[in-house]
Amino acid sequence: MGGKLLIVEAPKKAKTISRFFSGLTVKATVGHVVDLPVKEMGVEPPDHKPHYETIAGKDKVIAGLRGAANSADTIYIATDLDREGEAIAAHVKNLLGKKHEKKISRVTYTEVNRSAIDKAMRSPHSIRWPLVRAQKARRVVDRYVGYSVSKLLTQKIKSALSLPGLSRLTAGRVQSIALKLIVLRQREIEAFKPVTYYGVRAIVHHSNNSGSFTANWVPRDNDRNDDGLVVDVSVARQVKEQTKELRHTKSEIKRAAVLPPKPLTTSVFIQFCAGKLKLTTKLAMASAQRLYEQGLITYHRTDSPTMSSEAIEAVREYATKNNLPVPSKPPSYNAKANAQEAHECLRVSDINLESPENLESQDQSVYRLIWEVTLLSQLAKGFDDRQTVNFVNGNEELFVARGRKVIELGWRSFASKYFNQSSSKKSQKDDDAEQVLPVIKEGAVFSDLSVSLLEKKTEPPAVLTEKTLVQMMDKQGIGRPSTYAQTIEKIVSMNYVERQAKTLKFIPTSLGYVVVDALEPYFKFMSVDYTVTLEAEFDRIAEGKNDYLSVVDAAYQQLQKEMEAFEKGDIKTKVKPDDLASFCYSKKTSSRGKSSSKKTSSQSGNYKDGDQCPECSKGTIQIRHFKKGANTGKPFLGCNQFPDCKFFAWPSSTQKQAN
Repeated sequence: MGGKLLIVEAPKKAKTISRFFSGLTVKATVGHVVDLPVKEMGVEPPDHKPHYETIAGKDKVIAGLRGAANSADTIYIATDLDREGEAIAAHVKNLLGKKHEKKISRVTYTEVNRSAIDKAMRSPHSIRWPLVRAQKARRVVDRYVGYSVSKLLTQKIKSALSLPGLSRLTAGRVQSIALKLIVLRQREIEAFKPVTYYGVRAIVHHSNNSGSFTANWVPRDNDRNDDGLVVDVSVARQVKEQTKELRHTKSEIKRAAVLPPKPLTTSVFIQFCAGKLKLTTKLAMASAQRLYEQGLITYHRTDSPTMSSEAIEAVREYATKNNLPVPSKPPSYNAKANAQEAHECLRVSDINLESPENLESQDQSVYRLIWEVTLLSQLAKGFDDRQTVNFVNGNEELFVARGRKVIELGWRSFASKYFNQSSSKKSQKDDDAEQVLPVIKEGAVFSDLSVSLLEKKTEPPAVLTEKTLVQMMDKQGIGRPSTYAQTIEKIVSMNYVERQAKTLKFIPTSLGYVVVDALEPYFKFMSVDYTVTLEAEFDRIAEGKNDYLSVVDAAYQQLQKEMEAFEKGDIKTKVKPDDLASFCYSKKTSSRGKSSSKKTSSQSGNYKDGDQCPECSKGTIQIRHFKKGANTGKPFLGCNQFPDCKFFAWPSSTQKQAN
């Protein structure tokens, strides 16, 4: 006996921490060690007690943990500090057994460095059981929905559309409402009918100024339709003809603060990566995971924009040293009302490390983005003068010129193209607002004008992208940022939507349409309000304000009523059987031994047997073999959480030889 044992989730994190301390044994669970069974429900009423089983391929991991525990006199369970991490900590404690119970403590930290780990081990605490119960409630409700609805959904669509060869379909409490958002947006776009409307623009040539400025007509209320548009061209044409000169009536200047970006939360980080780096949620979170495990950034699953006082001081010191504008007091940032845990923001661990060595290109870009936001968030505000100048023509029709004059750049003096507003895409209206207006005397009259009639068309809603879908889910409270990647990859891998490679736009397939059409009339989980309410119930369990059984049983009873109605009901959809032919099994097989029409998630990378699954983060990668098709007998890498997770990769040549 003797020594200390620290148990973490990821092997790379274990390797990083091992370098900090001599005499400390660090072991990794490689994600979850137990879970609900793969091939059966694994939970049932009335107590809704989950029947966990050891995840396939984890026997060696568990044996290693038990062996290390037998040789230790102090055991720290240092899994991640979110609800999943708390659940893993509870499962590890149960697996180690009562003989080690008195030696076990829970430790948490937001940074992987010597100081943070040492501080955590000097401040151990017990497992936070309300968080464990909240995770369990989510897992069980999702299992009930996924297992119950998916099977019946497949049967119903097969029967309704006479498609016996249709691939297995899935439904989920979060994935299905996310799919609905995409389908509804696409249907809005398809149903959209553009409306032609008109305006008048005057370019005013100013004798005391080297350039000119633009003023736009502001129609009277009785000239607009219910949507505020002028649709009668004769009205706009008459205003154009009447505008021979413009007389100044009013000028107004308002000083406005231009705020720096807030410290990153998970949701905003994902949106930045999608919008600025063109990374999917999955790729962004995978990069963040690697950076965290190497001790380069803080924990990346967080709802809070708050930054520790030590980190703020370090950033301010760096900014001062580099002659950057620093406010007299640090900015204050507050978490949203529905933030789950009081974690710190996502930031770099060391602001002085501008560009770490030996990072892959993607990870380097992600690190640089996080580094820049960490710095910018603590810099001084910028200030602009927002200018508004009113004019009237000979018929007292109002024209307004808007402009902006930079007074203090503040944080913008250092911002890159990713955050500097002047470099972003703008509409003509935005361009007009960027002009700098001259000083104009009250009552001045301008007759040197270039007046034009504008014909415009209303535009349809924008197609949802990776960024805007996450933005919408976050705003409406659908799911949690830590689950966005898994949710999005699920609807992509199920062929419910197609994601365009360059733009990251989501286009629903005919299969996606019919799944929404089938589920929406029958299930409350297709309602945003119900989804948000259930998330709030999980939060209350985590806060110790609600109990597991009442929440889960209410969700279960509701689901049973809906399942009964769904089984008896009809599916009403405009999707035709021919539209779904490509989603049915065929005799032709692909090079992976699967039906050529059945698309699964394929990965490339240096993955090996026993690694944590990069797609679901819960399972473990295993070497498996095709049982049928053209590749019968050949090895491949898959996740032991299949069919819930459809990770796939070819093994390396070395792995093939060893196997």
